[in-house]
Amino acid sequence: MFFEDKKLIGVKIKQYRKKRGYTQAYLSEKADISEKHLSKIETGVHYPSIAIFFKLREILDIPLDEFGIKINSSEENIVRDELLKYIFTLNDTETKFLLEFTKFTFENYRLKSK
Repeated sequence: MFFEDKKLIGVKIKQYRKKRGYTQAYLSEKADISEKHLSKIETGVHYPSIAIFFKLREILDIPLDEFGIKINSSEENIVRDELLKYIFTLNDTETKFLLEFTKFTFENYRLKSK
């Protein structure tokens, strides 16, 4: 995960879960994760994967800025914003693939542009 503070993630998820009146059992079922895993996320023991993070965020309707993530919607950043929104929907395998593809592409591009 790209967040530095596991506690912040867990606190926000727990806070919004309680605000919505959801139990850990209900939320974990909706997110298709174990109750034990959700508990470890909420207590800051584990980071959620990016896919699980965004699934929980969507279920609980947590604004991204609650986690310090700002998506600027100004016209000059539309392409970057679109890319970020797409990246946030990827599962772990897809994220790893995209990272390796991006590294490869930039390394080759930089070599050719010198």
